[in-house]
Amino acid sequence: MIRELFYDPLMKLNWFGEGEWVNEHDFVYWVHLGIECKVRRVVRTEPFNRSHVFGGHLCGYCKLPENHPWLKPESLKNAEIDVHGGITSQIDEQNWIGFDCAHLGDITPSMGSLLKRTGYKLELFKGEAYKNIAYAIKECNELARQISEAMNATNT
Repeated sequence: MIRELFYDPLMKLNWFGEGEWVNEHDFVYWVHLGIECKVRRVVRTEPFNRSHVFGGHLCGYCKLPENHPWLKPESLKNAEIDVHGGITSQIDEQNWIGFDCAHLGDITPSMGSLLKRTGYKLELFKGEAYKNIAYAIKECNELARQISEAMNATNT
């Protein structure tokens, strides 16, 4: 089962300006290797000035199955997980862990609009890029693979 969600493209254009984020998915849910996965766009208003919307970047999450070894205290902390930026969303009450695409070198949609409003110029450095939905899904699938392998390693 795949579920998808789109914000209104005109809203995203108004919030962040032109970019591939305007017409791409904002939420996707699927199952990979038996692991539930989802990617969602982070959108929030700045608390002091509701006219600016921050974020627009994507975050990916995978749900740890019951009895997964990473659910034990300190095991996730000690796990060697190779995913973009590392695990930045620790286990929640429903056993989801995740990563975000807003690290040094990642372009977030709100960067351009914020810099435009303040008059600064966005200067890209080597390797800096917007991490799009295809990238976030690929990283989620990689995280799901690692979750599955860790589960299988404890069952053998």
